[in-house]
Amino acid sequence: FLYFFHFSMLLTGALGIYFLLKDFVLEKYGESAKKWGAVAGAVFYLFNLGTLQMFYLPWETFSTHFGFLPWLFWGVFRYLKEPSKKNLLIFILINILSVSQGYVATVFLVYLMALGLVLTGYVIARGFASWRSRTGLLRHFIPRNDIKNSIVVLFVTFCVNAFWLLPNLYFVISDVGVNTGAKISQMATENNLLLNKKYGDFKNVALLKGFWFDNVEIQSSGKTDFIMGDWVARLQNPYVMGIGYLLFGLAILGILAGIKTKNKYSLLFLPVFFLGFTFLANDTWGFSFITKLFYKLPLFSQIFRFPFTKFAILTAFCEAIFYGVAVSVIAKGLSLKQSHKKSGLPRRFAPRNDIVFKDLGLKFSTLLYIL
Repeated sequence: FLYFFHFSMLLTGALGIYFLLKDFVLEKYGESAKKWGAVAGAVFYLFNLGTLQMFYLPWETFSTHFGFLPWLFWGVFRYLKEPSKKNLLIFILINILSVSQGYVATVFLVYLMALGLVLTGYVIARGFASWRSRTGLLRHFIPRNDIKNSIVVLFVTFCVNAFWLLPNLYFVISDVGVNTGAKISQMATENNLLLNKKYGDFKNVALLKGFWFDNVEIQSSGKTDFIMGDWVARLQNPYVMGIGYLLFGLAILGILAGIKTKNKYSLLFLPVFFLGFTFLANDTWGFSFITKLFYKLPLFSQIFRFPFTKFAILTAFCEAIFYGVAVSVIAKGLSLKQSHKKSGLPRRFAPRNDIVFKDLGLKFSTLLYIL
């Protein structure tokens, strides 16, 4: 049953990112391009190095987090776009199915942080759009309906998880010293942070490579070797490393493409990406300064003593979204190139919005063929 569960979560997560991209994030790029981007994003989310490590020694909490994270945001956007009773019930059902991610409260906290950033960005973006389309008065900048719908999303999330969340909150308020003062916490917290910091430099974070590559176990031969020994050897190959950096580069390209094409849904995940990347890059110039400020808080350092296990899936999720955007823009550019060749129309007659896609697509078409 455990094998079935973990593999079903892999499938669930891949399908979730596909429909999130196809139905919302890539909706402005055309039918064919958005399907290519959605498939590419799903493949990235399924096969990236972070996912590999989280499922190499799988735990139900992290598998559930991986599987339902895309569906949770799919449900959020579906309700925000059309706040009907049907969509609210769908969102409630998704929350019920994903409730076991709260078995590790910090995993739920990471999701809650991401959800808060997305909802805040959504309300600000909607308010700014409303303000621009009207008279410019300050009162038009406050999108009351969007604020109300966002509050409903947060309220539903709280109510579904209240049965375990309220006891945890009570413990944090009343007896948190028991946890921070425990011998196991005093002995292991600093060591765990140092293990994560070893892989907190930029070159490892770009690959989503974490401390699992340092873990060892006794093999059947009686010798001690790395748990991920085959992958330790594989990543010694510079070509394999190059592919990993190329994929990360395409995700960064997706961020730039989202900004250039004003893709509001993809840009909502930009703060979420920086959130995850910052805590993973705890030994990278600039990012390490931010993490040091947070880790000076005793409770915070206790909660996130294993930042990789908490933020790797979230970061991979955001990279998959931006990777899908990049592939969609490239596919759109290649499609327009072929259509212009067939029609024989001069370039100056191309629609202005299409030129944006075409220019980006032509610049990076070679990368698409390589992939």
